[in-house]
Amino acid sequence: MKKIVIILSLILTIFAASVSYVNATTCEIAMAASKTNFNKGEEIVVSVSLAKLKSDVGIIALDGTLEYDKQNLEYVKMEGQNGWSTPVYNSSNGKFVTDKNAFATKNETVFKIIFKVKQTQKQNQVITLKDVTVADGVAPISTKESNFKFTINTGASKPNDNVQKPNINTNGDNPLNLITGSNNIVNDAVTGQLPQTGISDVMITILLIGAVITAVVFFIKIKEMK
Repeated sequence: MKKIVIILSLILTIFAASVSYVNATTCEIAMAASKTNFNKGEEIVVSVSLAKLKSDVGIIALDGTLEYDKQNLEYVKMEGQNGWSTPVYNSSNGKFVTDKNAFATKNETVFKIIFKVKQTQKQNQVITLKDVTVADGVAPISTKESNFKFTINTGASKPNDNVQKPNINTNGDNPLNLITGSNNIVNDAVTGQLPQTGISDVMITILLIGAVITAVVFFIKIKEMK
């Protein structure tokens, strides 16, 4: 009985250590723009990037909630960057989700958010990304809330109306897309779950096989010691 307890303890120890190693991913989300002072009618292009990324596998998906002053800012669109898909955005609740065609293994821009200043009633502004989680194919990882603070100049003159307006991606602003989209990652966004890639099952299976082999060798050594 004592031998069985020793073997089971060894297996559990190896398994726990392996899971801890696989899930050793940390990441933050950074927001930035080319300037922090804007006039009425001007566009604000905010870059959303992975920062301080540490992962043995990388990041393949990201979701969260966008908050901004809808009275003074007009949401225009989101654009995917560096191989990331253009985020699916639900304007009714601010939720968004995006994924990449390969694992991101370094700090990089994930997407850009474009706004237009429509009012100047509130000078000090902040755009926030909260409840952001990233997926490394093993488990969702929560990140810190990210903010971009800027100023709107009061009493600024309105730009020429003949200036070409940006192409608005109406698909990205349709809440129904978040519900009826065919992509699995979009459906997962509704339930708040990021996709898993299957890496976890494969690695855990390999680790368990290794643990069993180690346990058998350990058991044989115990018998030889008798």
